[in-house]
Formats: sequence, structure tokens, C-alpha cells
Amino acid sequence: MRFCRVAIIILASLALQVAAIAHAAGGSGQLTENKPVTEKKPGQPRGSNEPALLTADEMTSDETLGLVIARGHVELAQGGRTVQADLISYNQKSKVVIASGKVKVFEPTGEVIFTDYAELTDDMRDAFINNIRMILSDNARLAGTEAERTGGRYLRVNHATYSPCYLCTDHPDKAPVWQMRGSKAVHDNEDKEVRYTDAVMDILGTPMFYTPYFSHPDPTVKRRSGFLTPLAGNSSDLGFFVRDSYYFDIEPETDATLETTIFSGQGPMLGGELRHRFDNGDVKMSGSIIHADKTFVASGSGAPAPKKIWRGYFHEASLSEINDSWRWGTNIDHASDQNVMRQFYSYRGNMLTSRGFAEGFFGRDYAGVNAYRFQELRANNTQVAPVVAPLAQYSMMGEPDSLLGGRWTMNSGLVGLTRSTGADSTRVSLEPGWSRELVSDAGLVTTLKARARTDVWNYRDYREPVYYGNNRVALDVRGGRMFDPLTNKVVKVPTPPLQNGAAYRVLPQGQAKIAYPLVRNGDSSQLLFEPMVALTAAPTIKYKGDYPNEDSQDVELDDTSLFQFNRFVGQDRQEGGQRATYGVKAGVVGFNEGSGSIFLGQDYRLGNYSPYGAGTGLSKQRSDYVGRVDAAPFSWLYLNYRANANSDTMNLRRQTVGASVGVPKVSVSAVYHSDDEVADPITAQVHKEQYATFGTSSQLTRYWSATAAHSIAITPDAGPRATGLALSYADECLIFQAMTSLDYTSAPGLGPSETVYFRLVFKGLGEFVSPSISSSSFTAAAH
Repeated sequence: MRFCRVAIIILASLALQVAAIAHAAGGSGQLTENKPVTEKKPGQPRGSNEPALLTADEMTSDETLGLVIARGHVELAQGGRTVQADLISYNQKSKVVIASGKVKVFEPTGEVIFTDYAELTDDMRDAFINNIRMILSDNARLAGTEAERTGGRYLRVNHATYSPCYLCTDHPDKAPVWQMRGSKAVHDNEDKEVRYTDAVMDILGTPMFYTPYFSHPDPTVKRRSGFLTPLAGNSSDLGFFVRDSYYFDIEPETDATLETTIFSGQGPMLGGELRHRFDNGDVKMSGSIIHADKTFVASGSGAPAPKKIWRGYFHEASLSEINDSWRWGTNIDHASDQNVMRQFYSYRGNMLTSRGFAEGFFGRDYAGVNAYRFQELRANNTQVAPVVAPLAQYSMMGEPDSLLGGRWTMNSGLVGLTRSTGADSTRVSLEPGWSRELVSDAGLVTTLKARARTDVWNYRDYREPVYYGNNRVALDVRGGRMFDPLTNKVVKVPTPPLQNGAAYRVLPQGQAKIAYPLVRNGDSSQLLFEPMVALTAAPTIKYKGDYPNEDSQDVELDDTSLFQFNRFVGQDRQEGGQRATYGVKAGVVGFNEGSGSIFLGQDYRLGNYSPYGAGTGLSKQRSDYVGRVDAAPFSWLYLNYRANANSDTMNLRRQTVGASVGVPKVSVSAVYHSDDEVADPITAQVHKEQYATFGTSSQLTRYWSATAAHSIAITPDAGPRATGLALSYADECLIFQAMTSLDYTSAPGLGPSETVYFRLVFKGLGEFVSPSISSSSFTAAAH
């Protein structure tokens, strides 16, 4: 018996929320198809011209009394309404239709009325119904001792009971999960609303809330202005809070949400969201504002109360189609200070990114112009983030076999970076390319690639990085001192002067890759074995800090980047020289179930110079061994392992292990990552990092589900980082969620925090289900 044993404690804490709920929900239904009829009978129709159609097993007529009586499987249809009954009598003098027995009335709007006795006018617009039971278009139920319909618009039900919940299958005599009762209920099918007098909400058969007047939309309403279901919770640094929302149905293409959040440990927060859809796009704006403490001080600490300031957050996102080829949009995020996102939205990102863009698609060609602004949220980062404008690119791709049997490409770009304090730079790039694939009769696959990249820089207020001794890593100089990772000492170095100037770079590159895929089909699976080798050639480029390096601070060596021209993340740094890359891939795919694959590869540099620093796996002549294993022997099991091993010692420098086991009933996942050589971007000092994340989810029953996630750091600073728990119940009429978030990390002015959320949604009473927008203006800020 589902939900009949739900803990009553969650209901008592949330029943008072119903007072704020009004008209912001609706539903949709399906019209019931009328049965065919075989005999016409003249009547007094709704518009005086519509006939009534009547079928029955037996029909008699008394001309003296003016009665027409139909018995046995009687069906009367007129004006979109259909009445089915065991017996129907029509009095031609009083113009009254009486239906008795097992009576069903099918309304044109999809509702079905059940009763044992009903009196209707001959046009069936007005009626008196005894012991009414009504199924609305969304399968909700409305019942009462008697009902009266007037003018074809109002249906008044005495001692009414409404509920969208199904009854327990094992105990149908039990009360539903929740229901609304009233001494009288009126269903207005023009205003599409149900209004109650002396309304009482029952939860699990227990009266929980009373109001002299209550109303909600009927299921045909898609949306309507009114209060939404509140959200309640508790935060360790904000205290208990309640978030209430009001929905504004402004126009068919425009709506908005206004939210107020009351914190016991802070002042009230006001926020909202505005949404508008155009013919060719849409825009959404949200934000909040609060007069609150700038930092958090634990109670009982004795510290003076922090100064209150105006704090808040703003988000905007838009996208518009200009024509079939072009579109443009914006995405703006801005916070008043570094801590507001963490404190009020549980956001743990390092920065907020704002973007404006326009892009065009022309067959295989692409053009794009972007502008970026970054807001730093890390208190310990003193580097000034640039404004990137413009970031423009144009990419073209030729037809297959259009040039020397292959396909040509042309990529071009323009990047401008501006800082309030620090270096400004502009880079123009042009990169023509060509590729061709050759397959021999023996199955040997040869891929030829070539490109010639040209970059030109213009820079201002640029300070060249300092190189000390044999250290090739560019280090940030702070006050004429720097950390030397070769000696583990802080040394004095001269501060380079600011420079204005220009630079250029021309880099032609070519690559020939040969692979020999071997495939064998068995009775139940297919086997693949593919050795591959590539030779990449280019002039050697030695970067000496003579032009800015803005976007190539990181390197990622894995199975996806091993054969690429450039293993730097960005474009300011490019990899030259000659190298040979080799690897082998093997796999098996089951025809019915199961699959697995393995890859192992390495890079060998033909020269002694490497543009890559320590901890990258590419600093030596022979790179790390790169490997990956994927295994999915069953639909309920997936395993993944990725590793980089030192080519001299075979010690694992970097490894990631992931596993997922389970079915919808219960599943468990885990990821472990270890990196022995992580270079600090400021000091270049190498250290070890290890962390792990765990997750589990379970569909406990048909209606109950639970999820949990936990992350920990092993080295450095061992300890838990974050924990999240969620318990959800969802059936046809009710959604309940309890969520807990534990953050064990600290930031300047903020310590570890614990937050608990509760959400209770009654179907049809203030639910928010717009498919194009988030259900909360503020939840979106945390992602």
C-alpha cells in the first residue's frame, strides 16, 4: 500500500505552506470519444438548432402524458455532451430529462460524471445530480452528496471532496494521500477554476489545514498567476529559511516569478526571474538582492558583527535566430562579491563567465564572434582576469577529394585581451590545412595531414617571465623574489621591465599516420586489434617568453591527445620538432551484450628539446606511457581505467579509476584520481594530489528514490570535501523532496556549512512545470 505509511512528521512541518498556494498550475486531458447513435429525436437544443441523438434497447412513448422512455443501454448525445444510463425519460411538457441507474455524463471538456440519478434540461446545459462523482480531464476526482449545474457554466457541489490521488489498491476504503474538502465547491468551466467554501485539507485522512475560502485552476488551465509551492530549509550560517514565490502569467509569450526568502540569521532576500519568448528566440533574466553581512561570524565566537552591505547576483541568457544562417545571444553572470555565490547559492566554481556572441553556419563553414568577461571568485588569486574581445574565428572545409585527392581546411582567428592592470595583447592567426585517407587492398589505412599556422602578436605592458638556471618553467615574480623548484629555495631575481611590441610565428606541420585494423567475427562477438604509428614533423620552436602566453598554461596528455599536432590546451604555445607516436588498440564487442577495449601508446621525440614542463609527462625525450581500459561485460557493470606511467621507472604518474555497478533498483559509482606531479602555476613546485568521489542511487519503491554523493581529498589536506543526500517521493498527486548538502571547505569569511532543503508539491496547487525554464530562479545560480 504505497505511501499509506509515510512519516507524519514531514506533513506537519509543511502543511502550513498551503496557505500561500493559489492559482499557478494546470493540467491537460483527453476528450472521451462519443459512441455512435442510430436514431434522431427532435428536442430543444442548446442553440435551438442542434438535434438530440438517442439510442436504446427499448423505447416507449405516452402521448397523453408527453413522455418518452428509453430503457437498456441508453445513450443520449447533444451539443458535445453524452449521457449513458439504464433508463432515460423525457417529459415533452416540462422539457426535463431524467436519467437513472448507472448514469454517466461525458462533458465536452473531457470530464466524466457518475451518478445514480440526474435531472437535466432538454439541452443538457442545466442539471441536478444526486451523489455525484466526477473524473476531471487529468484523472483528478471531485465528489459530493449532490450537485447543480446552471447556465452550462457553473457546477455547484455540496459537501465536496477533491483529490488527484489514486486510492490504495489494497485498501480502497482508506483516504487518499491528500484531498480538499469543502461545504461547497463550484466548478466554473469558463474561468476554469474550482472554488471552495469552508475548505479543509486532509493529509492521510487527517485534517491539517482550514481556510474559509480556497480556489485552484481546473486541469484544463496550462498556467495562471498565483503563489507557488514554498521551499523551506535550514543552513548552518543563514539559519532557518522559507522561500515563497509568486508566478505572474503576463502574456502567452511572457511570464515571471517573484521570490522572497526569509532567513532567521540574515535579512530578507528579494529575487525573481523574467522570461520572454520571441518568434525567433527567447530571453531570461534572474537575480536577487539582500542587505546582509559581508562575512560570516559563528555565533558565540565573540567577534564583532560584520558590516552589512547590499549583496546580490544577476543572470541573463538570450538566444535569437537572425536568419537561417546566423544567430546571436548573450549570457551574463555577475555577483556583488566573491562570497555571495558560495553563501546563498552553494556555488563552488572559481569564476563567473559572461559572454556575448554571434555565429553563422554555412554548410561546412562556420563563423563566430565572441566577447568574454570573467569575474574571479577565488580570494587568493591576485592575477587580473582579462576581458576577451573580440574572439573571432572563421573555419572553412572543402569537399572530399577536392584537393590532391583529399580535403582542404582554412581556419582563421582574432583574439584581443584587455586588462585594467597588466598586459594587453592581440593575436591574429591563419591556419590552412589538408588531409587525406588512403586504404590499401590489404587493409592498411594511411592518414596524411598537413597545416601551416601563422600567428602575429601585438602587446602592451607585457612583462617577460623569468627563467632561472636550467629551469624552463615560466615563473611569476613577486616583489623580485621567486621560488626555484630545482633548489627548493626562494631566490632574488630582477624584475623584468614592461614592454610594448610585436612578434610573429610561422609553423608548418605534417603528419603521416598508419593503422592496420584487424577484425575477426566469432559466434557471439567481434574482435578488433589495431596497431598504429604516426610521424609528425615541424620546425623546432623554443619559447623564450618573447610574446604573451595567455591560453596555453595547461597540458593534458591522454589517449585522446597523444596523436594531436599540439598537446597544449590553447593556441599561444605550439609544439614543434619531430616525433614518432605509436600505440595499439584492442577490443571486443558482443553481438548481444558486453564490450571491452584497451589502448596503450607513447610518444618519442627525435630531438632533445621539449617545450613542456615538469609534471606534463612530455618533458623527456620519451613521453609517459598512456593507457586506457574500458569494460562493460554486462548492462549493469561499467569499468574504466586511465593511467600515465613514467617511461623510465614505470611508476604510475597519473591514474583515474572509475566504476559503475547497478540497476535502477540500486546503483553505485566511484572515481579515484591520483596525480604524482602537479605543478603549481605560481611557484612551479611539484606536489601530489589524490581525491575520490562516491555516489549511489536507488529506486527504493515505485514512488520512493534516494541518491547520495560524497567527495574526499586524500592528499594534500586529507579530509572530506562535500556530501550530498536526497530523498524523493513522487506519485500522481504529490512530490516530496528532502535534500542535505554538507560543504567541508572554507573560504575567507566563510567556514564549512550545512544546508537542508524541504520541498512539497501538491499536484494542481501551485506547481511550476514550464518546460523551458528552471523551477527556481535561484537554483540555476548554483550550477
